[in-house]
Amino acid sequence: MDSSRYTNFTGHLRVFAILLIILFSAADLSAQDDLISRYQAGRDAFEAARYDNAIQYFAAIIQEQPAFRIKDRSTAAFWLGRVHATRNEPERALDVWRTGMQALESEEAFDVLLAHAFVKAVFRESAQSDFIRAIEAYLNLLDHAGRSIPPYEQPVVLLHVEQLIFLLPDELRSDIAESPERLSETTTFRSGSGELLVSWWRRQDPLPATLWNERVAEHLDRVATAEKHYSSSESPSGLDERGVLFVRLGAPTKVEEIKSDFLNSREALLAEAEFAGISRLTENEFWVYEHLGPRARYLFVREREDYRLSGLESLIPRTLRHGFSDPSPVRGLPRASLSLHLMRDLLDELAWLDQAYTTSFLNVDRVVSDLRARQRGSVEYTLKSDSSSEKLDISSLYRPTVGTTPHSVLIGGQLRAIGTARILLMQQTKVAEHQLAEKRSAEVPKSSSGFSAAPPLPVDFRRARFLEEDGTTRTEIYWVIPAGGLIPPFGIQLEILRRYARLSSQHLIHVSAVQQTPEYRTRKITRERYRLADEYYNDADAPVNTTIVKGDTGLYHLALQWDQYMVYESGNESVPENLSFVKTGMHRVDSLWALSPNPRTLVMSDLVPLVAETLAESSSIRDENGFLVPVYVRRSITPRAKLALYFEAYHLLYGDDDKTHYTVSYEVAYDRKRSGLAGLLGKRQEITTGASTLHTGHSRTTREYVSLDLSEWEDAKELRITVRLTDETTGNTAERTLEFDLVASHSKR
Repeated sequence: MDSSRYTNFTGHLRVFAILLIILFSAADLSAQDDLISRYQAGRDAFEAARYDNAIQYFAAIIQEQPAFRIKDRSTAAFWLGRVHATRNEPERALDVWRTGMQALESEEAFDVLLAHAFVKAVFRESAQSDFIRAIEAYLNLLDHAGRSIPPYEQPVVLLHVEQLIFLLPDELRSDIAESPERLSETTTFRSGSGELLVSWWRRQDPLPATLWNERVAEHLDRVATAEKHYSSSESPSGLDERGVLFVRLGAPTKVEEIKSDFLNSREALLAEAEFAGISRLTENEFWVYEHLGPRARYLFVREREDYRLSGLESLIPRTLRHGFSDPSPVRGLPRASLSLHLMRDLLDELAWLDQAYTTSFLNVDRVVSDLRARQRGSVEYTLKSDSSSEKLDISSLYRPTVGTTPHSVLIGGQLRAIGTARILLMQQTKVAEHQLAEKRSAEVPKSSSGFSAAPPLPVDFRRARFLEEDGTTRTEIYWVIPAGGLIPPFGIQLEILRRYARLSSQHLIHVSAVQQTPEYRTRKITRERYRLADEYYNDADAPVNTTIVKGDTGLYHLALQWDQYMVYESGNESVPENLSFVKTGMHRVDSLWALSPNPRTLVMSDLVPLVAETLAESSSIRDENGFLVPVYVRRSITPRAKLALYFEAYHLLYGDDDKTHYTVSYEVAYDRKRSGLAGLLGKRQEITTGASTLHTGHSRTTREYVSLDLSEWEDAKELRITVRLTDETTGNTAERTLEFDLVASHSKR
């Protein structure tokens, strides 16, 4: 072929290809413009309440591009679901939002408004099959706090923080915003606030070995219930103060209404016209949380549209809250008298529900009793409170006169005395209520989870880190069920015996060790099963078991869960129907650092205390399966115990003789009663003692132990033992420390 013709052909082909690219690009742009146009038409139809048209527009867009969205606007799926929700079609709305979430996930994208709508719908409809996706969407949404996001997304993120912030520890609240007590639409969250919130939620997971975070699910379910029953258009969180308490503590044990028999009594009904018709109190609710202690009692009174946490005065009708110094005997005196009688009536009810009101009731009751008796002469009252007392002189309140009523006769000082009594009594009640609120704040937890009522399984454990050949860290968890820990609570044991006439002699322990990333995301779950026989639960501990997790680097966290089951005698342990759940034990080990794999860095494993009496019975301390002698897992120990502290050291360097040379030393710091008068006064002093040994080896890794006889420190209360290894070739050192509490020999702990 002629080269010039070939050149011309390839040139034409190149031009043709460019034209095709331009053509298809133009087609794509045209299609995109069409989708944008339909999106806007759908929005216009929705705003005009032409819902059928809006559905057609958005449904057609989603059919072509399920994850379609316009920059700085939400997805078509969000708006289609919004149309169905507006038409009171919650199931269709949830279906659309679920599909939209799946479409975004497939593109590794996220939309705040769609996530918000999906999360709210899932928990409003209690769609448990969507809990896992909804919880992750909620955490991802919170993660946007502190990020640069479009203005239309900011109120959504702020709402979720508002519905959460009252659960947070004070230091975390300060870390996420400069003024956490007064969040507003203009609030700027600190950078990284979302990460802090998400990490905090992941740490609250009560059962990290399960598929979802039950505590987050409980929170979102409570919020959904509170939004339905305790909503507020004035509160930034969308909840009134009952709703906030419901999200914090869950449903109250009981809810009472404070009522007044006095307002419907003959005395009140015969009052002058100004006070006639005051036959009911302001709407109120009294919430009691019996399981959270005597302080967990809350009075809510309706003020305008919202219920607010309040006190006695808010229950009293406004016309009886003031005007006690009115000079008119037909206005001031009846008002003061009626107000005092009503206070007594209300405090009587409150004292039955909360004994903290008893003193206030007794003070008012004494004054009202004398008013009712209409005694002559001088009566002196001591109004008692926790903080102070005041004496009040009420003289001859009424003087009988022919043709007059008690309210129409006023002796000098009567009105002033009654009005003063009413004012002082209310002031003292307010002081008592303020003190009660302070005690409640100190004694009642910020939040209470009702997720798990399972009895706790007691577990003592210790952990130690070792370096693997591949440079990762192996963490060993040594654990034991203490004596009596396996015994089921009596009620649970009876229930199990009703289901299974014959139980095996074995208890099955399911152990789940959850390895988590620095952000508390689950990286890996190690699950193991152990059998423990009945002979261990009467007067002896179960044997020490070891659970091992591998592969950690950098910062990591561990969540440990032990589930106890009893087994039907002839049942297959692998079949859940043959197991009866008894107890759960939970522990967290946060912020562990993997051991350094750097060969130039001298590294020590953690110290592992072993029961030294058994060392002579074993040819070696451990093999590839673990320790051959018992590990001592507890912090408390008796002076008679003999310990061996095992450790491993890595990256020793060879000397000129091709050997390693290193010194192992230990120090024991302990407190001892001082001699002389100081000792008699209970004064103690800290003393340090120790020893060291030089070793020679042939490997860069060594496995050593230090034997300790604790009897020489018998009069100490605490021991701090430090083992230090020094590489004599380089001068580098590494050390680890353990602490023990010394207890009397007869105590097991």
